[in-house]
Amino acid sequence: MHKEKACSSIEKFSDTSKAHPAFDTSHDKQTENKTLFEWSVKSIKFPPKEISGLQFLVLGAGTAFGLYSAWVMKGLPNYAIEVILGFATSYSITFLLILLLRQKTVFIYNVGSQKALLQHYKYYPNFAAPLFKGIAIFTILLFLGVALFSGSLLFLIGPAAIALGSARFLLNWENKIHHEQSLPWNEHNFVTVDRKRSMIIIHCTDTTVGFEARLPNEDLFEQYLQFLHSVLPPTAEFTEKAWEW
Repeated sequence: MHKEKACSSIEKFSDTSKAHPAFDTSHDKQTENKTLFEWSVKSIKFPPKEISGLQFLVLGAGTAFGLYSAWVMKGLPNYAIEVILGFATSYSITFLLILLLRQKTVFIYNVGSQKALLQHYKYYPNFAAPLFKGIAIFTILLFLGVALFSGSLLFLIGPAAIALGSARFLLNWENKIHHEQSLPWNEHNFVTVDRKRSMIIIHCTDTTVGFEARLPNEDLFEQYLQFLHSVLPPTAEFTEKAWEW
């Protein structure tokens, strides 16, 4: 989703637990938000153009840092192994970042009579947490071992510093669950329909930000679209175009 402006169509929450007021049954009863549609879908959160640009940026940054580190160390004796290992580390981290950019997100929707609720989190297999922690511990021990073997800690300020920082991140990794909800249906005035990406976005006044609904199939796409025609104000404008954000 995007930063909220003037009249945003979404309210955001962040939690690590699946239990949240936005998805609490008693909360729905109090607001009379009767559930009408429920679905889940796995999709890449970012638009294709943005992913491509970020991939080139990450690859270029990794290459530039590796070349700079090699240039800094070229005059130092007995650092060939460290430079090679540094390059390997730099590109490994770059590859990992590209994978993260293309990481799919699980979206769970609950569309009610008054508003829509959403929770989303990154999709990882069940063994992801112990695997990441194992990789982090192995990386830390590897670079500390190389530093001790070479008899110098200078190696730790090169590409290895980035690797150790990433290892620390993986060691504390947690797959957070984020919660969002739309504003009441009658507060939306614009709708963007992107059939290619199977997305429908509702907006208040700013058509560059809104509540994004990703649909898993064409039938549900049409059902949700017809539902919006029935609950949004009669003056709401529906536009079919590519969603760029």
